[in-house]
Amino acid sequence: MIEPEPVPRTEWPALGAFIFRNNRTADGRVRCLHGDQGGDERSHVAALAELPEGEAAFWRAVGSRGETLGVIGCEIDRSQQRAWIRGPWAVPGLSSASLEAVLLNTLERALPEINHLDAFPSEDDATLAALYRGAGYCWMDIHRVMQAALGDAGTLTAADPRIRPARSDDLRLWLPLHRGLFPGSYLSDDEIAAAISDGPRLVLTALLDGWPAGYLVAKDDPTGDELYVDYLGVDPAARGRGLGRALLQHAMSWGEDRGRRRAALTVRQDRAEALSLYLQCGFQQARAGVHWRKDRAKVAASPAAER
Repeated sequence: MIEPEPVPRTEWPALGAFIFRNNRTADGRVRCLHGDQGGDERSHVAALAELPEGEAAFWRAVGSRGETLGVIGCEIDRSQQRAWIRGPWAVPGLSSASLEAVLLNTLERALPEINHLDAFPSEDDATLAALYRGAGYCWMDIHRVMQAALGDAGTLTAADPRIRPARSDDLRLWLPLHRGLFPGSYLSDDEIAAAISDGPRLVLTALLDGWPAGYLVAKDDPTGDELYVDYLGVDPAARGRGLGRALLQHAMSWGEDRGRRRAALTVRQDRAEALSLYLQCGFQQARAGVHWRKDRAKVAASPAAER
């Protein structure tokens, strides 16, 4: 079997066409949610070019004529000892499942310091599901990618005075809420704080009786031509008063003002209240993926690992 090789940072964009093509089934369905960057090859190539060196990595398997036979990648947060896997993908054929297993093993061996490995294959991709299950990953939940068109009449309402841009002193009040709602957030507290003054990012605070009771973090994604909502949270004691809807509609208006065609977000299947809100605000499911995780610290500590 071919031994995959690391791909230099300068060559990541060259993987775009292969990934885009092989991340879709014959009927157009996406295989790996985390590997779905942009709606065409050009936008996927651009998304790969934007990945920071040191925060991502890719490996590829190359054939005898120099052709790419398979690719796997990941984004890495070493402060959290966590990696988010993209793929793997292999050219369809009799040995594609075997090559995808080799690619996954290569990634794991190359990142011994990473304890948490997260993957998001499509809900209906039995091949990748079998790969991750066989490699010791645990089923966590189903993540639903939701999208809404921007600019539709009646989608947005007038500005809500309870919503304003977040201030630095807001964070100490609602970051504890955020950590409770989204443990293991892929954005650190420092990154959220920096986003307050970051042009492509939007950070909002929702006020109830003058106190921050909710928040939203989003980003403008020109490559995907969308507004992407990273996080939306409301204090449980303040729910039922329309703060979540107001935050979301403010963000959608911001995205529309920046010329984006759609808004997108991801919601876990077990968050029925949030899913209901998104449906009411015009979001529809675009695709769904299963969150598989390998916690290597737990594997190492288990009795089975000692035998």
